[in-house]
Amino acid sequence: MKLSDIKAPVKLGMGESLNAPGRRWIFTDGNNHKIGVLYDADASVAQAVLSALESVAALNATKSGDSTSVTEDGIKWPAWMGQHPRYGAQWGAGEVMRLQERWLMGETVKEIATAHGRDQVAIVGRLERIFGADYVNKFGAKNKQIQRFKRIAELGDELMALLSAD
Repeated sequence: MKLSDIKAPVKLGMGESLNAPGRRWIFTDGNNHKIGVLYDADASVAQAVLSALESVAALNATKSGDSTSVTEDGIKWPAWMGQHPRYGAQWGAGEVMRLQERWLMGETVKEIATAHGRDQVAIVGRLERIFGADYVNKFGAKNKQIQRFKRIAELGDELMALLSAD
């Protein structure tokens, strides 16, 4: 079996060897194809091999398009990337603009983090970099709700003025 043929999830089984005395570790892929066998090895070695094979299977899934994706703002993330797929990635200008829009529209830090595929610390850090230190704490969700209600009232007044002008 070639490495490019390995499909997720990779499984590890254990058995006894009749030919070579001791344990044997059996690795199979998502299609139940035998990847290989490791004879008379410690469990930590078998786990290390399993981890490496899982990485190969995840890479194969992204290359072939088999992975389950999460789509947010038109960005597709392979499921193997976890809860924060953009952890540590650079911020692009478009992503910063979307972050500012979401924040000013009143979304919580948690909602923004989920949408951007980043953790909450990264979102707060970027907001503070954009708006200044401690901005998030001073103008958190409660203050943003008040600002939204004021803006709705202003829009209502403008709408009434336009309707009465006719």
